[in-house]
Amino acid sequence: ADKVEGKAATVQRHTAQVHWIHPYFDFYEFRSRKTQPGFSRRRFLHPYVQPKAYAIPFWDDPMPFLKNAEKFIGAAVRRRLQAPRSSKPK
Repeated sequence: ADKVEGKAATVQRHTAQVHWIHPYFDFYEFRSRKTQPGFSRRRFLHPYVQPKAYAIPFWDDPMPFLKNAEKFIGAAVRRRLQAPRSSKPK
């Protein structure tokens, strides 16, 4: 259960009209699926034009955004540090 200010928050039901939008993962999915047969840009973009679409970051709760940014930046730095270095010919 989630906690708000140290107190357990009550779980509320949501309607089917609420879409969770995660820009980074959505963009990755778009790039990987756009050439597949049956892919529909209109269907893919549908949640973005809905009146109850939620996206990150939320300024009143920035922690999910900061954690995702830390993972993304950390992975990029690790890849960069592990990449073989090109040696210049003498």
